[in-house]
Amino acid sequence: MQKTVYKASNKKSDNKNLSDFFLFLKALIIYLVIYTVACVAALYLDIEDNVLTPVSLCAFGLSGFLSGFVAGRAKRKNGLVNGIIFSLPATVLFLFASMCLNSFRVDLILLISILCTLVFSAAGGIASVNIKKKIKKVK
Repeated sequence: MQKTVYKASNKKSDNKNLSDFFLFLKALIIYLVIYTVACVAALYLDIEDNVLTPVSLCAFGLSGFLSGFVAGRAKRKNGLVNGIIFSLPATVLFLFASMCLNSFRVDLILLISILCTLVFSAAGGIASVNIKKKIKKVK
């Protein structure tokens, strides 16, 4: 008589992949919300052209920091790497959209925006890993 061996499903890795997907999705939503708010504010406030570039760089930095912070906070390790990795989809989406709108030209402002986003997302990942949780002691 042959013994049947059942392979246990690897639920832990399935959950890990699903949580990584949701982290990518969270980072993308953070980017889109902050970019949309910055664009709407620029339209309604009638911001001049010379002020528009610094405002957009601030929006890129803020969205990068927040998405890196969210990714690093969920993982609780490798903040630099996780901050950059989880902000890459939104950064690539931004790069593709900008290149489509600019006749597939890459200019200096585009490169600075992408660099700003990646640096701030790495900083957000590092900050989130290094922040300690407050533990209340019961007396």
